[in-house]
Parts: sequence; structure tokens; C-alpha cells
Amino acid sequence: NVGAWQYRECFPEGSHPTRQTILKVVKCLRETDCVTSRPRVRRPRNVGRKLQPEDLLAYALAHPQSSTKMISENCGLSKSRAWTIPNESGTHPYRSTPVQGFPDSTLQGWDPTKMDLGLQIIPQDKSHGVRSGENGHGECCVLDEMCGPPEDW
Repeated sequence: NVGAWQYRECFPEGSHPTRQTILKVVKCLRETDCVTSRPRVRRPRNVGRKLQPEDLLAYALAHPQSSTKMISENCGLSKSRAWTIPNESGTHPYRSTPVQGFPDSTLQGWDPTKMDLGLQIIPQDKSHGVRSGENGHGECCVLDEMCGPPEDW
């Protein structure tokens, strides 16, 4: 094969294309006058009608527990687009997550303005460290004293 021989002459070092590869390139060149790869044809995500932003918002409001990923899969959009459409309209596309809370009876009579955390201000000119205290709790201590927590902690 003349093409393979010429390639080896021009590029003596490294690996060489197979005879089959060179024949494919020659065939492509003869048929199309071009040896570059053809652009790949992709199937569009929205086959059929174009999804309107109102449709996505209606779906998101009808299914408030749906994540952005679930909305994108069910509406045939990218996750980015499924997040952008509700966000631009002021409807934030976040999945609501239940959190643990206190029963109302626990908070009765609680005044956050009178809450004493028992914090002590330590002068900035001393270096501080944390070491393991009783029951595995960390204790802040001044490194030059290493005597544990102050008496009034």
C-alpha cells in the first residue's frame, strides 16, 4: 500500500495507522473531497412540541416535592433549564427537606434575649488550643497554662 509506505517514510517514529484506516481515509476523500469527520446528528431532547415555561412551572407547582433532576427528566429538559425557568419566575426550585424541630411546649417561656451561653472572652495575646475533656467534649484552654478550663466554666 503506497499510502502506508509514504506515512512510514514521513513519520518513522511511533505507531502507524493500519492499512484499513488508510483505505477508509482514501475512500472518504474520493467520495466527499474531505477527510474530516462528519458532524454527529443528535436527537433533540424535546421531540414534538416545544415545552413552554408555563408548562414547567405548572408541573413544578403540582409536584412540589420533585427535585430539579426529576422535573428535568419528566419535562424533557436539561437540569440547568429545569432550574433556571422556575428561578427566573421567582419560584425557587428547591426540594423541601423536613427538619427536626422542638415541640411548641419546649419553647414556652423561652426568652432568647436572656439566654446566657456561659461564654468567656479569652485575651487575644495568648495562644489557644482545644483538647479532649470529660466525656470526649472539647475544652478550650490557654496553651501556656494547659490547666484545663477555667474554674467558672
